[in-house]
Parts: sequence; C-alpha cells; structure tokens
Amino acid sequence: SSLFVTSGNRREGEGQVFSTAKCLGKLREIREIKYKEIVSAIIIYLAFILPFHIIAFGFLIPLFFVWIGLNTDFSLIFKNFVFTLVFVFLAFFGIVGGTVIGARLTGSSFKKGFVLGLGLTPKGDIGFVLAALALKSGIISYELFSSLVLMAVIVTVISPIMFRNLVKNYFLRK
Repeated sequence: SSLFVTSGNRREGEGQVFSTAKCLGKLREIREIKYKEIVSAIIIYLAFILPFHIIAFGFLIPLFFVWIGLNTDFSLIFKNFVFTLVFVFLAFFGIVGGTVIGARLTGSSFKKGFVLGLGLTPKGDIGFVLAALALKSGIISYELFSSLVLMAVIVTVISPIMFRNLVKNYFLRK
C-alpha cells in the first residue's frame, strides 16, 4: 500500500503525495553514502591533522601557558586588585546578562538564560590569547595583562562549578 503525506492546503485534491516506494527509494539513496570520501577524510585527518594536533596540545600549548605564567606579575595583581575585580564582574555579568536578555527576548526563561550564560562564561584560553596578543603589540601594560590573566583564571575556575551546581539543583531535580 502507499504512504500518503499531504502538505499545503488541506482542500481535497491538493498537496503532495508520496508512495511508499518513493520513500523507500529515498532512504536507500541516503544509505548509499560514498565510503571512499569517508575513508579519504579519515586518512587525511590521521596523516595531516592529527600530528599537528598532537604537537600543539602536547608541546606548544603547554609552552604558551608557561609563557603566560612567566609574564604575569602577581605583585601587580594585588596592587590593582579592584581593577581585577571589575574585570571579573564584567566577564561574568556581561555574558550572563547578554544570554539572559537573549533568552527573554526569544521567550525562554530567566533561569535557562542564566544557566546558558554560566556555561558560556569560561573563556580562559581565549582570554589568555587575547591578553598575550595585546601585551605583545604594546596595547596593554603588564599591570593590565596581569589583571586579565587573573580574571581569566577566576572565571574559568568558578563558572563550571556554578554551572554544575545550577544544572544539578534546577534542571536535574525530579
């Protein structure tokens, strides 16, 4: 027999009708994925991308974090501690506030927007990269760099803890 799916106006005689044979034919086309392309993509990944990934994450990125640590002057952090707290405040409430506003504008709840914002807040690696680029190009001073590094560390450590607790307490409760 045939499977009928109608769309468009619901008046009699209008709409599209698909037979079971056509549906099964489409499913067969979907299943006939070109295995050569998939195997080629896997080989390219293993041969070219994976070695760079191993070198980057095994050697270069740890060196970058060592460089960040060596260029951070902790005495400057405590000298400008209020400045650092302002950065932490802006990092948290800038992203969380933006997601709450976006959630409310799309009809979602405040709670969902807040949890989404906390999930998006940890940006330590990006903060480190941007701070390092700004320091190297002379845009910011070592004082500001040290404050940005501490802000990135605080936000990266605290956000996942808050996120996990909020999800556990508000979304996973039965």
